[in-house]
Amino acid sequence: VHQLFVIRKTDNQIIRSNTTEFIVSEPIYIAWTIDWEGIDPGKQNLENVAKIADEYKVPLSHFFSPRTLINLKIPESRKKEILNWLKNRIYNNGDEIDMLLHFQFDLVEEAGVDAKFKEQTWDNGLSGYDIPGTVYNYDEYTKILNWGKQKIIEAGLPAPKGFRAGGWFINEENLRAVKDTGFLYDSSSIKPIELGENKMLQDWNVTNITQPYLISPSNKNSISQSTDSLVEIPINGGDSYISSKEEIMDNFTSNYSSNTSSNTSKLIVYSSSPEWIETGKESLENLFATVSNFRYDIDRGPIKFVTLSDWYSNNVN
Repeated sequence: VHQLFVIRKTDNQIIRSNTTEFIVSEPIYIAWTIDWEGIDPGKQNLENVAKIADEYKVPLSHFFSPRTLINLKIPESRKKEILNWLKNRIYNNGDEIDMLLHFQFDLVEEAGVDAKFKEQTWDNGLSGYDIPGTVYNYDEYTKILNWGKQKIIEAGLPAPKGFRAGGWFINEENLRAVKDTGFLYDSSSIKPIELGENKMLQDWNVTNITQPYLISPSNKNSISQSTDSLVEIPINGGDSYISSKEEIMDNFTSNYSSNTSSNTSKLIVYSSSPEWIETGKESLENLFATVSNFRYDIDRGPIKFVTLSDWYSNNVN
């Protein structure tokens, strides 16, 4: 709450106005994150993602998979198109690059680690896509992370600042590797979702109102007392492929009530995979159209669309 009054001075008198109170809200940040799965997402799908982002002026946080760069099923000419699309988004639209890893066998072995072929999967696949990264130890995970970062940099993209694990499966040992390889934040936490035919469930305790926190090295669901800890950024807004239209909106309103002020800043994170963008397109457009009525940049409210890197730079000391 702030107070404002005006004083007018002349040669003969001083006049003071009545005091007016007004409220300034803390920002409500919204981030739309894009999970690349290591395959060609398709030209039309990327165009649809860009169309939504441009219409509502939403910068994108691309959790890009370095497997896209080694996937033998993607022609070299197409890889160049994908990279050019990404570079255009980054340098002309304010997008950012983070990194996502599914642990496909070809990616793991390209990184110089022995792939684990007999581990439990969530969907009985053949590529290793659906094997949780938790089957790899600290040294193996570190090696894969460093390889992935280097591939992204060699492709002419900025070094990724954040990480997300495929299927949202990650343990404390993996998270230690994420921190030790120079990532500033992890964004693998989500309200547990049963995945695939085998209904494998993540062991996160977050909800749709959980805010970013310093993650304890010994328990990923606990807050660390050390300011040097890795920052965990939950996907508290939902995933557009899995979450219903109602859930997508409810996750927003659980964090902020329209036309009100907030005493604390909040971050609401949504995720989408470009390969399946059509499934959640209506939900996202409904969300962005609604919350755009309360945007800060048009002086209508506290909503700010940001990348995760933007949020981190402005909110983490």
